[in-house]
Amino acid sequence: MNYDWGESGNGAFIPNLLGVEAEEKKWAELWVGAHKKAPSKVCGLPLCELYPNIEGLFKILAAWDMLSIQVHPNKNQALSGFEREEKANIELSKRSYKDPNPKPEFTIPITHFWALSGFLLKQKFIESFGAVPELQKEFETEINNLEKANTKNEVFIAKKTIYEKVMRLDQKNINRLLEPIIKKITKQNEQIPFKEPQIEYWVLRANKKYNVNNNYDVGLFSFYMLQLVHLTPISIKNNYTKIVGQALHLEPGNGLFTPAGVPHSYLSGVCAEHMINSDNVVRAGLTPKHKDIDELLKLVDYSETGVLEMVPEVTRSPADIEYCYSYEGIPLKTIFVNQLIDYKKEYTASKDKPCFILVTRGKLEVIWKDKAYSFSKGECVLIPPDVDTCFFINTKDNSSYFYISEN
Repeated sequence: MNYDWGESGNGAFIPNLLGVEAEEKKWAELWVGAHKKAPSKVCGLPLCELYPNIEGLFKILAAWDMLSIQVHPNKNQALSGFEREEKANIELSKRSYKDPNPKPEFTIPITHFWALSGFLLKQKFIESFGAVPELQKEFETEINNLEKANTKNEVFIAKKTIYEKVMRLDQKNINRLLEPIIKKITKQNEQIPFKEPQIEYWVLRANKKYNVNNNYDVGLFSFYMLQLVHLTPISIKNNYTKIVGQALHLEPGNGLFTPAGVPHSYLSGVCAEHMINSDNVVRAGLTPKHKDIDELLKLVDYSETGVLEMVPEVTRSPADIEYCYSYEGIPLKTIFVNQLIDYKKEYTASKDKPCFILVTRGKLEVIWKDKAYSFSKGECVLIPPDVDTCFFINTKDNSSYFYISEN
């Protein structure tokens, strides 16, 4: 999938994985699954026709530029939204709901990966606005109400009041508030450049891309309300923790879970995503695509949950790590194996759905019913459903792969 925020050039992750020329394209996503928008194919046949019961979707996502401020719907919201837009015959490019499915997702870092995810907890939210005089003055009453809030419901309502007021500002007031903020941090950046763990780094980067005719994007406010998160692959040392900033650094190898209603944005890096089979995105800023702020505000969850970190099960060094999640009875499992020596691992085929193996480095063998099949970097293997059949994946020297299943 080629989107404006994707990577380009010789260093782009996805064309390098696939062994193809990057050309002049923006390489953003690689899908493995049965979504009708871009189904994987087996012998030329779309996977959605061969296995219409597949309920998960796996992606490699490579973000050079940041994605939009967005939320995903739950099951009921997705169904009603899809039916509403279908009935209104809205063209695809102006839709938020492309299918009737929810879109909870979890993210696994492949490189250093930066994101905004969920609202800052109460005290950090107050401190974030307090550090910016323009925001503190404009929202003084609302911030005072948040500070006085004691119950979960009171905090929920106070955050909701602030976020809705921010997102419904007209362009004149957006410019009035953001112009002095941008001018100030631009001067600071000229003296001592900001780094990735600092929100000012991302505010300036976003403004450079999305400022049109000196009109500032409402999405810039999100950097002061949402939590900046840094994900690190298990095989890479995290040197960013030494830089003072607002980022929450997850433990290397840990993933990020984004349920329905959580506002978020992926800012930079390469990750794997596993989600329910959906392409429903409701956007509200930092994008040239269709935005629907009113609809987004209906979906947002203001609960004090904090960042939802996924801690995998690690069974072998340097990496044999398993991420599991279940949504309304649909189990999603992603196993990442990264080995420097030969390594043989046993799996059991699913009873009614296929599973997949995506080779991300080197070579491996799949031993299925006493026969060995060889695959190389960039190839994706479908393992058909077969009751109680065991098979092996044998990595060769310095190889890695993702194993993707719904069991």
